[in-house]
Amino acid sequence: MQSEGSTPFRAAGRSAYVSSAVSAFGIAFLVLLYVGIFASIEPLGVFGPLNDLFVLVQYTLALPVVVAFHRILRPQSPRLSLVAMLVAVVGIVGVVVFQLLLITGAMSFLEQVAYASASILLVGVWIVITGFLGRRSGKLQLSVAAIILGALYFGYPLWAYRVGRQLLAGDRASTE
Repeated sequence: MQSEGSTPFRAAGRSAYVSSAVSAFGIAFLVLLYVGIFASIEPLGVFGPLNDLFVLVQYTLALPVVVAFHRILRPQSPRLSLVAMLVAVVGIVGVVVFQLLLITGAMSFLEQVAYASASILLVGVWIVITGFLGRRSGKLQLSVAAIILGALYFGYPLWAYRVGRQLLAGDRASTE
């Protein structure tokens, strides 16, 4: 049996912390971009591509958390945990692919925004499913507010920080 304080869970916890920080910067860049758009301050347009890059990194860093959550929740709810993991992976891969297409110029913002948004929505669905599974099983100590905020793009940094803290604490029972 492998405890949740093991290396994969510590790595997922660290990944969640970094994802939280990257996301916070990405959101700041997005806000600056829109300030530039609405205030007609052209130099702030540089923050759009920075946000795109940070979103790509943020969601890539969430992959170890997806695997860790599945391992934590699988004993109590094997099917739903698996479905949630698959939803998250599809969402994350979608975000990464569509952000890469945007960054490389293969798609314009208007062409990719709906696909990237749908992919982010899938990740939000995963956050909600795993949050409530974790609360029900007692394996994850996340408030309903933290779960809902995490599913919304702007609340992700707080959610990821709390998840990282819990994964690094390793105070839950064995997962296998």
